[in-house]
Amino acid sequence: MSKIKLRSVLSYSKDKMSYKELNIETYISTDNLLQNKQGVDIIHQLPSSETNTSKYVKGNILVSNIRPYLKKIYYARQEGGVSADVLNFKVNALYDSRFIYYNLFQDSFFDYMMAGSKGTKMPRGDKNQILDFEISNFDLNTQQKIASVLSALDDKIDLNNKINVELEQMAKTLYDYWFVQFDFPNEEGKPYKSSGGKMLYNEVLKREIPEGWEVKRFGDLVDLVRGVSYGKDDIQKSSTTESIPILRATNITGNKIDIDNPILVSKKMVSYDQILNVFDILITMSSGSIDHIGKNGLFLLDKVVSFGAFCAKIVAKNNLKYYIYEYMQSEFVSNTIRNECLGTNINNLNSSMINNFRIIKPDLNHVEQFNSKVNPIYCKIQNNLKQNQELAELRDWLLPMLMNGQVSVGDVVDQKVSTVKSDGRIRDLFGDEEYLRRKALAVYIVNQSLGDKSFGKTKFMKLLHLVEYHIVQGSLEQAYYKHAAGPYDGAFATKFWNEVIEDKWYRIEELGSLNHIISGVNHYDTKDYTSFIEDNLREQIRAFIHIFKDCNYEQPEIVSTLYAVWNNRIIQKEMITDALLKQDFLAWDEQKEKYEDKLDKALVWMRSNKIVPTGWGKVIKASKSRRG
Repeated sequence: MSKIKLRSVLSYSKDKMSYKELNIETYISTDNLLQNKQGVDIIHQLPSSETNTSKYVKGNILVSNIRPYLKKIYYARQEGGVSADVLNFKVNALYDSRFIYYNLFQDSFFDYMMAGSKGTKMPRGDKNQILDFEISNFDLNTQQKIASVLSALDDKIDLNNKINVELEQMAKTLYDYWFVQFDFPNEEGKPYKSSGGKMLYNEVLKREIPEGWEVKRFGDLVDLVRGVSYGKDDIQKSSTTESIPILRATNITGNKIDIDNPILVSKKMVSYDQILNVFDILITMSSGSIDHIGKNGLFLLDKVVSFGAFCAKIVAKNNLKYYIYEYMQSEFVSNTIRNECLGTNINNLNSSMINNFRIIKPDLNHVEQFNSKVNPIYCKIQNNLKQNQELAELRDWLLPMLMNGQVSVGDVVDQKVSTVKSDGRIRDLFGDEEYLRRKALAVYIVNQSLGDKSFGKTKFMKLLHLVEYHIVQGSLEQAYYKHAAGPYDGAFATKFWNEVIEDKWYRIEELGSLNHIISGVNHYDTKDYTSFIEDNLREQIRAFIHIFKDCNYEQPEIVSTLYAVWNNRIIQKEMITDALLKQDFLAWDEQKEKYEDKLDKALVWMRSNKIVPTGWGKVIKASKSRRG
């Protein structure tokens, strides 16, 4: 496999932008580039300057040039500005930017940067030396295929992360409602404080709290355990049966804990109490930056690891783990820690200060009720994190082999990302990806239609067909065929409705002669699926469904069928006139005759609302049973 140097495939971007154009959502510096290849976070504050800064655009590759061993890298998905210590790579037009990104994503690139870096305390990469890094010289088609395989894995990781953000917000909202506003359900199911529940003034907190609740020292409700102290000579270079990974402050990003690039030490150095267990909270106690002090996250991975002396774990007592975690994520805790942390060169968080926080202790009955609400949420978050760990391991295992030609894309991809890992286990982590995305689309359509008295299964199927063919226009393994009421995908409809009814997301209510779809007792769970749909697409679908809200089921049936016969003619390159479209509509099924006098008006309505087909998708034909 021939090699080529980076200087032949990319360059440092010379594009500039004014600081006045910057915003916190698109400005990237070494501070909000995340360690261990975790992407970016939103920066807290823009720099104060009036000079121009380097501009990046979609497809640029951004790498922190300070302390390359932290492995900070990001593939730009928008445009914005970067600080001077962020390398802003612009890939040449003849190369696939995602392919180049994955070459730089490898540990070997960061090792190469470190080898040429200058400085000891704050090493910086040598910009000229970096451009001599060599990568495999594949043709553009192969580059795109390799990038597609790796991107599919990262896209799934991103999707899981988006879902987890929404799940975490759901848990936080419930926590705030119950334990900050004190509007947990009273005996009648009404909000406690808002409904006149008895509140008592507490002298310690200088505020009212619900009757029967107490104020305790934080240390009375948790155990705080400091981490393992080790020296340079204690660090082992490779993993053995007698070694254990040690997490550090760099493994806590936001409220997430990863297990990337741990230090290895002998198990003999670690006590039983210093092992992290699922649902323990890991917190940064000491750091060179005040911004990192107090960072904490919930450990949800089923891995045997410990943590270093600059960290501590918080173990909640009396089944208070979710309550304590949400408390640790509160602004009160972060602001108190920021104001109280001590030290000059190294900021230290004093254990006694944390233990002496004054915290409300709810009665155990409400704690148990809260746990029953949020436990399913955190179990879903945990499952997503476990899957992300597997996906990342698979990506990192495939990456060097794809890049050096040890395996080809053909060995890895057969419509879905599947492979056999070195331990012989078959990994197929994408399974029903198309079905999940289609289910998310269907859930969104149903949720937008709740409250529409004419919304039943017939209207649902017609809206799904129109949204998929007219707006989404993406292959999700649709299998529509001709049905008396219009285009129908029976296999998907049956599976979808069986699942959502069984899970009690929705239920069917008889409304006269019609079956009306309404929300079920577990409708809350449908929020998990919103992240499968891009924001701009979501808005288009919402606006489209709104057009049909005041229509009975007949209007979407007529429009869906007219759209199908019209689209069929475009695909088959046949003549199109209103007369031919009406002819095809009436030939669709004998039951269509009842709509004959409504077709002219429907065609005018479709054009006025810009519901005109483009020829996307497959021809919708009669089912085999009807043809046969």
